[in-house]
Amino acid sequence: MTEESNNPGATPHPLNGSLWVGDLDPEVSEQQLYEVFTQIGQLKSVRVCRDALTRRSLGYAYVNYLATADAVKGLEDLNHHEINGKAIRVMPSERAPSNRRSGVGNIFIKNLSAEVDNKALYDTFCQFGKILSSKIATGPGGESKGHGFVQYDDDASAQAAVDTVNGKELVGQQVYVGLFKHREDRDTNLYVKNLDKSVTDDTLQQVFGEIGTLSSATVMKDEEGKSKGFGFVNYEKSEDAHSAVEKLNGHKHEETEWEVTKARKKTEQEAELKAKFEKIWHTSYCGAGQSLWASLPSDNSASRSGLPYKAVPCRKAVSRCSSVSSSYSQREPT
Repeated sequence: MTEESNNPGATPHPLNGSLWVGDLDPEVSEQQLYEVFTQIGQLKSVRVCRDALTRRSLGYAYVNYLATADAVKGLEDLNHHEINGKAIRVMPSERAPSNRRSGVGNIFIKNLSAEVDNKALYDTFCQFGKILSSKIATGPGGESKGHGFVQYDDDASAQAAVDTVNGKELVGQQVYVGLFKHREDRDTNLYVKNLDKSVTDDTLQQVFGEIGTLSSATVMKDEEGKSKGFGFVNYEKSEDAHSAVEKLNGHKHEETEWEVTKARKKTEQEAELKAKFEKIWHTSYCGAGQSLWASLPSDNSASRSGLPYKAVPCRKAVSRCSSVSSSYSQREPT
């Protein structure tokens, strides 16, 4: 048995000595990468990927070694190495789209502390198997969005990570870890709120498990280990999740009534709330605004402080005022 087979977290061997290098500073050049990676072994080529029109760096590159052993060492030694003050990510190069998008071995981690960076994420999850890629999702300024992704080379490693880390604390925050699902398969994840303090992970497992096989069930907790009053349940089949929403939304436990809905991203929730608000605003104010707009002088002769005003459509007008009680609130400077 080889040393690698004895260590499930051993670094995977890149195919043909090719490495993918990401999270590059925009100013990093081929020459800089060559100087860093050639310290490991002889290189075949180095290429920073750039925009075809602007020639600006896309933030990633490919480094190819002549010897696979050198690529393995480069992966081990240079992952999270800093260039231009920014830590880079080094992974085996996988150029086949079907393999990258297969979903095999993918897990999703959320509720991450802002202190968890790419290296901390990798160090936490590498003990469960060979990691092909790992990344914290970041905003435009490089700040953490509070979630990340890890891809293993097999599903068994991914499941081991879920079973071990889901619901545990990482840098002071309880994290949720689940198998990553493609957009079309995400209807298996449910959000459950209005949970009383007596509800535990086992309670969710027992109640929701009667409907179908669960991948995970977690009650979210604060720093003191107390329930936050909500949790997540993930089914293996979307039809079981749909059935759970129908049967368990409104389920009474102790003195509370649970609310069970499809788990959604924050952006999806914000979009829905915005749409509802705009509909309410339009229904409540726009009818009155249109009547008031129609009653104003057609020659736009009304003025305030000597400035001429003109009538404008209701939608634009009500967006700039909180009331339609004043006739001039429906006008704007010409």
